[in-house]
Amino acid sequence: MGYVYAGLWVIIAVLLFFRFRRESRSMIPLSLYFVLLGFWWFLNEQVTEDLLRGNYAWILRGVSLLTLLLCVVIYLLEHRSAGKEPSAEAKDRSENPESSR
Repeated sequence: MGYVYAGLWVIIAVLLFFRFRRESRSMIPLSLYFVLLGFWWFLNEQVTEDLLRGNYAWILRGVSLLTLLLCVVIYLLEHRSAGKEPSAEAKDRSENPESSR
């Protein structure tokens, strides 16, 4: 079952990177994180030691926390800068909602 999770994490990483990276820069560290998760789960199936328990689990939790904090910072910086100067496309949509359909 670990191989299924490893494949799932990698598929999610590819989807986030190629599909959603233009929407938000926070998708880039998230996609790298999911690649790491895929590698971690694959490695967990290959070695005899359980990488999801003990010290290894704390390492994974620390990396998860750092990734979450990095993504929150990137998200807040993007939305703070976007809030000051709305793009021309957003102004266009708010002024003429019929043209966006």
